[in-house]
Amino acid sequence: MYQQSINHIHHSAVVIAIDCSLSMLSYTHLHGTRMRKIDAATLIANFAIDELVARATRGNEVRNYYDIAVISYSGDGVETIIGNEYGEFIDIKPLVEHTPQPTLYTIEQQDSKGELKTTPITLHEWVKPKACGDTPMYEALISIKNLLSDWCDNPHNRESFPPLVINISDGGYSDADENEILDIARDIQELSTADGSTLFVNIHLATESKNTNHCLVFATDSDMISMDEEDTLLYKMSSILPSELERVITELTGRKRRTLFRCFARNASICEVLAMADIGTEGCHGIKYR
Repeated sequence: MYQQSINHIHHSAVVIAIDCSLSMLSYTHLHGTRMRKIDAATLIANFAIDELVARATRGNEVRNYYDIAVISYSGDGVETIIGNEYGEFIDIKPLVEHTPQPTLYTIEQQDSKGELKTTPITLHEWVKPKACGDTPMYEALISIKNLLSDWCDNPHNRESFPPLVINISDGGYSDADENEILDIARDIQELSTADGSTLFVNIHLATESKNTNHCLVFATDSDMISMDEEDTLLYKMSSILPSELERVITELTGRKRRTLFRCFARNASICEVLAMADIGTEGCHGIKYR
């Protein structure tokens, strides 16, 4: 399981869901930099798309390795940001034909001595920040379930690496209760190909007053003891990391398996999250450093 190579014959599906509700205008910290949650969410999403483009590039050719969809959920409802004219997946190659202009960002990163350094990075602005209204997370999850159900039912995708869902949120929701949210998250995780079940990743952008310098990647139950209810909900929604992918934990963090890891990150880079689906490239090389 989780062994299928991703190539032009066996694509994989990636869905990025972005909480664009009004609460995302509050502040958090990402890479040691204070910013609005919605700006952090779009930074992570743009990072992820650039990285997927880099992974699909061989020489000067972009190959159709991924089917991509990006949706937002807010007071305006659930909207397709990236997809085809029917709100469905778009292949990465035609997506790249409309690559937006690059944007320069500045983030802080720790160097080998543990000291913070200001680093400029260049990303393409595939997604722009926008925030308004309530948080229809349940409606967004229903849309993701329907999108992935159709993708997994397609015979062409039957042997493919399983889909990856990345939900970037502050943990709020306004259109369901907790049990309904957890039930639909489990339904999404049960969608599968012959190579395994959907990997559901949640990235929590915590409010800056809630110890946002406490970053987590691949959390365990013990990591969550002191966390708040928004952390806990997104953690429970996240897939348990398959044993086939556990070596990534050791490579990234040096942590060895003592208990189950979940595909949950808190105020962390998407680079570590994407690494769980080892698809034949080394490191996050989609970002260009100046």
